[in-house]
Amino acid sequence: MVDQLPIYRDRPPMGEDVPGSIGGKPLAVILSPLGDHTAAAGSTLELSVAVFNRGGQNAILHIYLSDPSETVNRWCTSPFERLAIGPGQSSDVLFRLQVPTQTLPGTYPYQVIVDAPQHYPEDTPIQYNQRLQVLPQVESVVQVSDPTFTLEPITTSLQPAVLQPGGSLDVRVQVYNRSNRVDRFRLSCPDLDHRWFKVIYPQGLLTPGLISSGSGLELNPGDRGEILLRLSPPPEALAGSYTPTLRLYSTNQPQLALLDAFYLEVTPIDLMQVELQTLIGKVRQTVGLYRVQLTNRGNTPRELLLGAHSVEEEESRLCQYRWADPENARADWLPVRSTGTDGPPVTLSPLIPILPGQSIGVDLEVKPTRASRRPWLGNGRIFNFRVDLKDPQQRPLPLEYLQGSLLWRARPFWQFLLLLLTALGAIGALAFLIWWLFFRPPLPSRVLELTAGDLAYEELNGKPVRLNWQISNPKRIGKLRLVGLSTEDGTVLSQPVVYDFSQGLPNPLKPFCTLDRVLTCRYVPTDAHRTGSYVFELQVQPRKENASPLDTAKTNPIKISPLPLPKILELGPTEPIYQEPANPVANSTDGQILLNWKVANPGLLQEVQLIGRSPDNTVVVPLQRFDFSSGVPSTLQSFCVIQTALVCRKVPIEARKPGDYIFELLVTSRTAPEEPVANRKTDTVRIKPQQVPIQIVKFLINGQPAEPRLVLLVQPDQPPPPLQISWEVTGGRGLKVTLLPAPGTVGLSGTVPYSLSTQPRQETLTLQVTNEMGEQVTRSVTIETVNPPAQPQVSPEQMAPAPGSQPAFSPTDPTGSAGFGSPASQPGVAPGATSAPSPGSDLQGPVPVQPGTLSPVDVPPQFDR
Repeated sequence: MVDQLPIYRDRPPMGEDVPGSIGGKPLAVILSPLGDHTAAAGSTLELSVAVFNRGGQNAILHIYLSDPSETVNRWCTSPFERLAIGPGQSSDVLFRLQVPTQTLPGTYPYQVIVDAPQHYPEDTPIQYNQRLQVLPQVESVVQVSDPTFTLEPITTSLQPAVLQPGGSLDVRVQVYNRSNRVDRFRLSCPDLDHRWFKVIYPQGLLTPGLISSGSGLELNPGDRGEILLRLSPPPEALAGSYTPTLRLYSTNQPQLALLDAFYLEVTPIDLMQVELQTLIGKVRQTVGLYRVQLTNRGNTPRELLLGAHSVEEEESRLCQYRWADPENARADWLPVRSTGTDGPPVTLSPLIPILPGQSIGVDLEVKPTRASRRPWLGNGRIFNFRVDLKDPQQRPLPLEYLQGSLLWRARPFWQFLLLLLTALGAIGALAFLIWWLFFRPPLPSRVLELTAGDLAYEELNGKPVRLNWQISNPKRIGKLRLVGLSTEDGTVLSQPVVYDFSQGLPNPLKPFCTLDRVLTCRYVPTDAHRTGSYVFELQVQPRKENASPLDTAKTNPIKISPLPLPKILELGPTEPIYQEPANPVANSTDGQILLNWKVANPGLLQEVQLIGRSPDNTVVVPLQRFDFSSGVPSTLQSFCVIQTALVCRKVPIEARKPGDYIFELLVTSRTAPEEPVANRKTDTVRIKPQQVPIQIVKFLINGQPAEPRLVLLVQPDQPPPPLQISWEVTGGRGLKVTLLPAPGTVGLSGTVPYSLSTQPRQETLTLQVTNEMGEQVTRSVTIETVNPPAQPQVSPEQMAPAPGSQPAFSPTDPTGSAGFGSPASQPGVAPGATSAPSPGSDLQGPVPVQPGTLSPVDVPPQFDR
């Protein structure tokens, strides 16, 4: 049976279907080059992708390069291509990879992906793992004095050195020091793992004058030396071609890049371990479960194909086989017969890839299909089957097939009892049928359904509760009794109603009921329409007394919602701040507070109450009542309207006095008119007083307007008479007038004396006016008193004014200060004036001097002559 298995290929030739497969893959792809390939730094590599459409529809293909590090993608000018291929046609795409000159030698993995997401989503994407080996760029210029080295054995890409995993190969590196200096050389292999190689330097006395330390190769000028590179791939090394780069470092010329490539091929080892494990080998109703454990002990990826079939052809019709691969990519219950054979059908598994060192378990289900062929007695029936193994690449396998068996247990003894009980049950069913048809007593009437017509009711609508019911055997109904009870205490809320069926369907039920094999009544009204929670009980009484027991059914609780109470939805003034009018006019709303409010459910509204208070809860607007029991009262008909809600706009309130107000609205319901059912308050509403500007109408000192500065001469030993301060202010209500520093708070107008000090000093007299809004106006006068210096005696003739001169006292002196009247009436002189004593007087008061002269205190200092 091994030869009957088909061979799957990774990439079948164009136009070739896989033998024995169901449908075959719709796309065939050929890559050139495939797998591992090399390119030197600075060279160009061409990658060809040929695709053949073996499906039955046109397909749009996405062909692109995928590189997680984006290194290979940057080397390609166009890493993404699209193709449109018809059925049976082929096309190809060419990718050009330009490897930069500065690329370091190494291996760069990438993927080639062929995807058709719109037309073949189940079979794509197809991915191919590629590896690009970048070789070092060939040096074109070599200096005569530069060191060189050669490798033994000599290898090429066509003739690489062959090495088995776990073996070793010695590579001899001949180094020639062509410089005129002693140099030390070191060898490295950056492309290989450190476990793959070992560098051995010569030790001891090499040449006269040089002793090697074992960490490098020391050479005199013109000498040759050898470094041993021992390659030892580990046992788990994967088979394939490797091109490691060897680099020689010079201590004298560290910038010198001495590179060479060594071609190595690790031979493949084909070693597979195959085992058939029985997980469930004895079954009754379930399926047998087996596991084929595949372990790749070699160093190359393997792909295996498994086929399960019965050993005997007769048993192949009694069993079905099902493979389930580890990724659940494909599972077929239907057996697939191998092409060109007459043996039992073979159920093929998906192509199973196994990486080196990987162990995969593939489950096989074996299911007996014909229950009638199951044995009744004995130890059961055994099904022998085989699992054939095939390698599509014709690599050796340890076994050609695996042998397995499934035990189908015999039927248990209780099945005989079940068969007997089945026969007895059939006899009993026949007897019951005869009794049912000829001897069964008539069935009583039963309530099959009792429900409410609606889920919820409201007393506001005035609609009664309606009920639905269904009663079987309506011909045996004598009477129906319906009553509504309270769910709380069981009291009767809906009076009992009795329907008499002695003469057929009662007249009250004819509009709502139909009488057939079942009495069906829909939306039967009751007298329940008030607020409450009801449970209706329906009692069925038979026609003949004691003929059958009564049948009673109850509804679920039915709730009638109460009437909705009025609710204040909105309350507020039209403006937060009002201005007191300057000249109030009768029947005018200027400066009057206007309120808006809105009340829901006005149908039950009894009364609206409004009261105004100050922030300290003092009543400032008396309580007003508006009766809405008969609609909108006449006093509010210009402001209110009732629709779905009571809406009142710009209702005037008798509040004109400046101040802060808080209004509260209360509503009562017709159902409970004694207590308010809702209340709401406004924010603070303010009436600002009429603002009158503050004016200081008069501010006089000794009857003259007060100037900013006043200088007075006083005698040190004689107190001067006090100044007469007069004032008058205006500016509305609530004015506060203060005269500072003394006497303090005064009236809006008046006259007070102001005493002067006999000592020289400076005082500020301030008239301050503040209104109730906090606004303030001030006027200040600075009064300075000075003592005159000692003056020589002056004759009366000298004191007399010159002909044509001005009087000694004038309202305003040359300095801009104010004077006050005649000498006889003034206690001082104008600022800037000086005083002289009168003949025979004892300086009874300030005496003016000639106009235009300076007071001694105002005379500037001068030099002595």
